[in-house]
Amino acid sequence: MKSVKASEADIVRMMKDMGRTQAADFLNSVLSDEYVLHTKTRDYNWTISDAHVSDLHDILYAQFKEIDDILDEVAARARELGGRSLGTLREFLGQARLKDSGENETDAKKLVTSLLEDHETVIRLLKDEQARFEQGGDDSTKEFLRKLVARHEKMAWTLRAFLQFRAGQA
Repeated sequence: MKSVKASEADIVRMMKDMGRTQAADFLNSVLSDEYVLHTKTRDYNWTISDAHVSDLHDILYAQFKEIDDILDEVAARARELGGRSLGTLREFLGQARLKDSGENETDAKKLVTSLLEDHETVIRLLKDEQARFEQGGDDSTKEFLRKLVARHEKMAWTLRAFLQFRAGQA
């Protein structure tokens, strides 16, 4: 039986395919985290209680709309890399690194702090992966992640500003 040797081009192609698969897997974890964060943001928008509830509703409404757009973009990027986008609650909850407390809290400070911590976690996870994509030569995914970081940094800044404003009112 004659053995078939892979050409250098075949090896490079296989390595790129493996990289795309890993990138798509990572993006599905991001998608899962974004889904949890979207759900928490929407839930908190519905249940929050505070003297500045109108301002907070506007902030949270804008954020869950932003995260809704992010969900579509992350799912599309995973597909562009040849992966499958997760789509069921079971899949999201199985891969999400963010967790829902499951509590029926209404205190604005606690809820906003929880969302802020989640945004900071997402930022850290995305930044950690950017270097890996840079080393792997996947500049498009690295740039995609950089833009996600910027969006989450802005949302975190808004929540932080609200908490600082509220602290000044106490």
